[in-house]
Amino acid sequence: MKRFTLLELVVVIAVLGILMTILLPALTKAKNSAMMAVSVSNLGQIYKASMGYTTDNGGKLIRAVVPDENFGGGKSSELQYSWDDCLMEGYLGMIPKAERMGRYPKYDSLFEVFKCPFDDIDSLYPAGAPSSEGKERYRRTYAFNAVSFNGSPVLSGIGDSTANPDFKESMFLAQVEVAGETILMSELADYKNQVGTGYRVATVKVNNLDVVNTYEEVIDGQTYKHGVDHNHHNNGFRKPYLFVDGGVTVMSANSTLENGKHLWRSIKQ
Repeated sequence: MKRFTLLELVVVIAVLGILMTILLPALTKAKNSAMMAVSVSNLGQIYKASMGYTTDNGGKLIRAVVPDENFGGGKSSELQYSWDDCLMEGYLGMIPKAERMGRYPKYDSLFEVFKCPFDDIDSLYPAGAPSSEGKERYRRTYAFNAVSFNGSPVLSGIGDSTANPDFKESMFLAQVEVAGETILMSELADYKNQVGTGYRVATVKVNNLDVVNTYEEVIDGQTYKHGVDHNHHNNGFRKPYLFVDGGVTVMSANSTLENGKHLWRSIKQ
């Protein structure tokens, strides 16, 4: 039986190495495209659910957070009734009220709709961390647009605001002048953005997106990735933006600049 010579084995290994070098970038690109498609799909599902909520509430856009004592949360950001809690009332699936109101909601596959697959930041209290009380919080990547220009009303209300009462309530859908040019939601990969909490429910003001503040922290010998990562897609700060008309466009965060602030919109005055 003929055996391979050392030279032949070296040649085969070299050819395989060359093939891997050629194929790996293509495979990585295909994987990234697939993951981006998942995020775009998530935003589409959230849009349909939020429009159902808007229809049932007299045409008013969904509030990013409802810090109402009637919901049992008061003003604690951990317990505030957030937009994802509202959608889990039946618009995007049904989660029992006790779970929606809890500090640590039990995991449900529905939570995956709220998370971009590129988002690998650990939550504020990851499982096993001393301050987590042995519980785990789940990632939420998306945030509504609550940017205000010159004190104008916001698309998505963010609860109490003594500085600007207009921040309390959302606008009516009919107030949006150019729906296809008005950003409703984008990604905010932040360690405090967690399912069921009032943290990072909306983007209020985001400047200097080129600065990435992601950092790592070691707790009891385990490394956790925390911080804010505006470039979590690793593609030059390009990410999907959901518009009021339901369209989703992947574009550079810096292309959304207006008046020195990110996220832009057009409303009827």
